[in-house]
Amino acid sequence: MKKTLIISLLLASSLDAVADPLAKEERHPIDVNFEHCLSLDKNMTTYGMEKCTIESAKEWDVELNQAYKALMRPLKKS
Repeated sequence: MKKTLIISLLLASSLDAVADPLAKEERHPIDVNFEHCLSLDKNMTTYGMEKCTIESAKEWDVELNQAYKALMRPLKKS
């Protein structure tokens, strides 16, 4: 639960800390989906926001793992 809370706080602070100069079309689809999820009336509760945040964190974890594996492939050949 602590891990979820930390991830939630990091995501929330990163969204609020800096105004994003990029247009919505230029943003990563995970971020666009996260903002859409938060904008739904049914997610205007703490539970709904947490659910959106957890789903977004899971999607970013997959993205991060794919990038990590791609970066590690050339190192394994050495």
